[in-house]
Amino acid sequence: MTNSLPLLKLTNHYQNYDWGTRDAIPRLLNLPIPEGGVPLAELWVGAHPKLPSHVSNLDTSPALDQLIAENQTAILGKNASTLKGLPYLFKVLSAARALSIQVHPSKAQAVEGFARENQLGIDRNAGHRNYKDDNHKPELMFALTDFDAMAGFRDPSDMSNTLEKLQLDAFQPWIEKLRNDPINGNPINGNPINGDPVNRDPINGVSAIYQWLLYLEGEELKDIVHQVLEACQKLEGSPYNKVGLLHDLYGVDCGVLFPLILNQFTLKPGEAIFLGAGIPHAYMGGTGLEVMANSDNVLRGGLTSKHMDREELIKITNFDQTGSQVQTGKTTNGVTKFDIPCPDFQMELIDFSVAQEVFGGISQSAELIFTLEGKVQCQGESFVPGDAFLIPACCGEVSITGGGRCARVFTQIEAD
Repeated sequence: MTNSLPLLKLTNHYQNYDWGTRDAIPRLLNLPIPEGGVPLAELWVGAHPKLPSHVSNLDTSPALDQLIAENQTAILGKNASTLKGLPYLFKVLSAARALSIQVHPSKAQAVEGFARENQLGIDRNAGHRNYKDDNHKPELMFALTDFDAMAGFRDPSDMSNTLEKLQLDAFQPWIEKLRNDPINGNPINGNPINGDPVNRDPINGVSAIYQWLLYLEGEELKDIVHQVLEACQKLEGSPYNKVGLLHDLYGVDCGVLFPLILNQFTLKPGEAIFLGAGIPHAYMGGTGLEVMANSDNVLRGGLTSKHMDREELIKITNFDQTGSQVQTGKTTNGVTKFDIPCPDFQMELIDFSVAQEVFGGISQSAELIFTLEGKVQCQGESFVPGDAFLIPACCGEVSITGGGRCARVFTQIEAD
């Protein structure tokens, strides 16, 4: 253990999920394309034990999670005991096709669920395990290219109008229920300000059709999917065209119907969306920066062959219709800040053609710098696109200069 460390230059690694693109990430960042021709879905930058970065400028190139465990105060600062490790994970994500529909728990739900599954003796790597750790997983997606996503429920009137255009008898009961659905509803538990889901009365139209879709199976599911596909062919534009695209990828799956009930987004480069606890979402295609709390807790709701715990999924879903909005950030002197209502992580984009000098290390905890364009300098080192370095707390404030553009990620978690 040491109280003195230099800037930590990071070597980062790809996740080769089958939905990834072949070369979008290295092409955007001018990185070499790894051999093998495998999909390059995500470049992970951080200390998650599943795929930690390695520190290339220290002897033995230690894994970042191991180095932090051995030097907690030097790297994480005075709040090291509260943080219990690097509290965020940064990714460059590139999707050639739609990912599964996902929902992430709140912090309280993750703590309870993780303890419950431990008590039941469920192996942490078991395919049917819901909670891999005791942390929440809010996330921000920032688009580097046009980026398609669906996230959060449409408001009841919009949803009923969308379904009515299909002119299908199967949806009539839900259309009527949605028309009688109070848009603001009456929460029966949860606090959206703290990131806990707002679970409404079970007769609420949004929650009712969501549960109905999740539990469709067998011949009934097959019949309804085929009816919807036929109806969508007569209608133009989103979300109707998305149903066919998802069916081409996943076949008969309840998730192919979710464009009808979830908001559709096409983020332009420079736009972002924050996804808090309980918001159903699926990334459909494109390349972007994703920063999140350091967790692997995912409950799936369709477009997947993996385990789906429908009961637990419904329990943690947020039925509030105000949970996801596109944002462009607020820029002052070349530094763009985003509205991220989560202390685990904050992200800024720094344009050094405007900001001549920026000081890193001001959070007094570990700060991650990832270079996107051009070149930046810090403590005599130069960093080009795709390069990343961590500023340990023991370095204090350091000057960053250059002519490029980079992302800065830090935490606002304070000691208990």
